[in-house]
Amino acid sequence: KVYKYIDAHTNGFVEDLVKLVKQPSVSARGEGIEACAKLVDEMMQETGLSTRIFKGEKGNQVVYGEKLSKKSGKTLLFYDHYDVQPPEPLEKWTHEPFSGKIVNGKIYGRGASDNKGNFVSRLKAVQTLLEVTGNVPVNIKFFVDGEEEVGSPHLESIIKKYKNFLSADAAIWEFGGTDRRGRPN
Repeated sequence: KVYKYIDAHTNGFVEDLVKLVKQPSVSARGEGIEACAKLVDEMMQETGLSTRIFKGEKGNQVVYGEKLSKKSGKTLLFYDHYDVQPPEPLEKWTHEPFSGKIVNGKIYGRGASDNKGNFVSRLKAVQTLLEVTGNVPVNIKFFVDGEEEVGSPHLESIIKKYKNFLSADAAIWEFGGTDRRGRPN
């Protein structure tokens, strides 16, 4: 059932990623940050997550979303970010940096892999589970940073301010994967 759902909805999943890639979100210049945060918030709400905007005294907002499991008290937190690096030098790009152009099955655009693609794939996995099973196996939390590409200078203050929302049994940072010893990141 899960694979059938994914196969039937792949085009929509890709369209959502393209939409996010097309939205500039250059944290170093503040370009498109609020609009992108709003889009991330809307995408999580459309998936069925409860959302909140975390704001510090300074800096870009964090978009938080959660979906509680009907069966488990365990919690998995995903850390992602919606901001991107400046696209310059533009002459180095094969396609416009915020075009989201698809060529030979690959999406081209700033943030397609770092980190908008990771965020959307995780969100669509949650959507798939909710649609197919009506539930998620564990509580799911998303913490989507707006300043990762500039070193997250206000992250500590936001974490302190909103720490009650961030309790989790495990967390996956940005790319996931494993370290040199094979331990999960």
